[in-house]
Amino acid sequence: MWRSLGVLICLSWAAAQAQVLVVPSEAVEKLIVRRVPAELPERARELGIRGVVRFTFQVSPEGRVERAELISGHPLLVEAARKALLQYRFRVPRAGGRPARWRSTIAIPVPEPGAEPLPPGIAQAGCRGRARPGSCAGERA
Repeated sequence: MWRSLGVLICLSWAAAQAQVLVVPSEAVEKLIVRRVPAELPERARELGIRGVVRFTFQVSPEGRVERAELISGHPLLVEAARKALLQYRFRVPRAGGRPARWRSTIAIPVPEPGAEPLPPGIAQAGCRGRARPGSCAGERA
């Protein structure tokens, strides 16, 4: 019986370690420690394309982005936004007294160099008809 209880405790501990917290997207801004601006790719600049790329992402217990999965965004902007997001650093919530992995969604703006950052949820681009809904000029997410 004691042996079974020990195995159960070990399995419970392992399950707790694998747990990934879900953080609402509205709370992500408050957890950002370091933000890196995305650089507009040359081809996108030539075509007058700029906008927002959305990702689902996971943060390690050390505050680094472990994984970023594309939700939406113009194809010419995706890699620049992913590269920027992978350099972000975040505060880490605790679960059971230990730093925890967490996941959420985020919108990464890819503006022109020197341009004012785009407000969250707004994209600007000359990309109508070439991007997913919500990722181009004047469209709200």
